[in-house]
Amino acid sequence: MNFLGPKDVKRINLEVIRQSGGAFGAVNEANLHHVCQRAESVSRSLAKVAAYYFYSLAFEAHAFTDGNKRTAISATVAVLNANSESLVAKDDELVGFALLVASGQAGRKEVEKWLLKRMKKQK
Repeated sequence: MNFLGPKDVKRINLEVIRQSGGAFGAVNEANLHHVCQRAESVSRSLAKVAAYYFYSLAFEAHAFTDGNKRTAISATVAVLNANSESLVAKDDELVGFALLVASGQAGRKEVEKWLLKRMKKQK
């Protein structure tokens, strides 16, 4: 399975900030490193790993000055793509779900279930 490292997630955050605005910068390097290290031991299930990135980056880690939810979405898509899966969801659906996760209204298990319904094997 392919994973994202801290440099990958930082690049994703930089791109998110460039595209949609905000302040670039990592607030908590230790949290970011923890998320990336822990992702490798969460599970052998891609859905669980992707859910871990999404939930941790959107809700728990607060690793960046700005764009944590946008980074969570993009990092989740990146890890799925790196493992030959796609996420099939409209932008407004992704944003709405990220807001639920970031507000604590959806936990990691809910994120996993949500992703499983929207993951599609790439051809």
